[in-house]
Amino acid sequence: SNLLKHYENFAKSRHAHVIELYTFDKVKPFYLKQGYKEIGRRSEGYFGRKNIIMDKVLGPWNPKTLNIDPFN
Repeated sequence: SNLLKHYENFAKSRHAHVIELYTFDKVKPFYLKQGYKEIGRRSEGYFGRKNIIMDKVLGPWNPKTLNIDPFN
């Protein structure tokens, strides 16, 4: 979990507002304990295995942190 926390802190330092990942049923409990939520499933994922799609919101989305205006 230390590696994951370091990655989350790195993502925050780059103004990311969400992390999305793909995982498997066996390790889903680990990510749930870290605050991630299941947002979907993919029946044909990596290596032909079923994937769980999870995410964690790190903070509010702020378009001012982008170098471009996504709406123009």
